[in-house]
Amino acid sequence: QNPGCVDEDFLTSRKSLRSPTGEAAYIEAKVANVMHALEMPRRHSRSTAVAIDLGWVGTAIQPFMQGSFLKPTRLRWMRRADIGVLPILHAIFSSDSALIEGLRTVGTGWKNGGVVMNVFGHVEEAFTYPWWTEVGGREHLIVLSRNLWDGTSEILGRYQSDT
Repeated sequence: QNPGCVDEDFLTSRKSLRSPTGEAAYIEAKVANVMHALEMPRRHSRSTAVAIDLGWVGTAIQPFMQGSFLKPTRLRWMRRADIGVLPILHAIFSSDSALIEGLRTVGTGWKNGGVVMNVFGHVEEAFTYPWWTEVGGREHLIVLSRNLWDGTSEILGRYQSDT
């Protein structure tokens, strides 16, 4: 199969999972991760889902990150990996009650869906930043999250029937 990304055409029509890869493919993949985390507790009431925003962490994944003097971490353009891992550890070792404490929807538990752990280790509701209004707002993204979950389930069901 050709590489591709999940885009709004797929999420609204489900005609095709593949779209041409381009500059938006990376961000669309990250948004899809948040969408799955948002939808998981809605579909599985006993589950906890946390999408983690690592920010820009210096690793050796790209050649420009491997330099000795001009490493992005040394220039403080990126966080070091030992700092970048902290949101992951916070999400792993936090209790469910600690994860939902402080959200604007306190008292609703996980019925509003999964959460996002930001780069500072703070929990936030998904798709609440103002720039999401440019793509239809939180409610629109919740609908797309449901569509993504249904589309993913459909695709996985096809592969399960092949085995």
